[in-house]
Amino acid sequence: MFLIFIIVVVGEAISLDWDSLSEKDIMDNWWDNKVKWGYIMEDGTPIKCFCGCSDLKYTVVDRINYDICEQDVHCIRCGKLVGHWGYGSWEPM
Repeated sequence: MFLIFIIVVVGEAISLDWDSLSEKDIMDNWWDNKVKWGYIMEDGTPIKCFCGCSDLKYTVVDRINYDICEQDVHCIRCGKLVGHWGYGSWEPM
């Protein structure tokens, strides 16, 4: 099966042949491209949403002894969840 997936971001088109990539390659490229295109910092901290909006709202989800242990980040414009921080690390969406 031959599949080409095209991602268009800020006028840049990237073509990926998913059959030739391992799952690790796909995930590594996914993270690196999100950093390259300015959606997240290298540690996973969200910078902007896929809709292009950089106005983000941080919401505390859980606390332990008054310390924040989990928080969500949503886009102000479209409301999409763009990141989740929990127990010391980011999980970009």
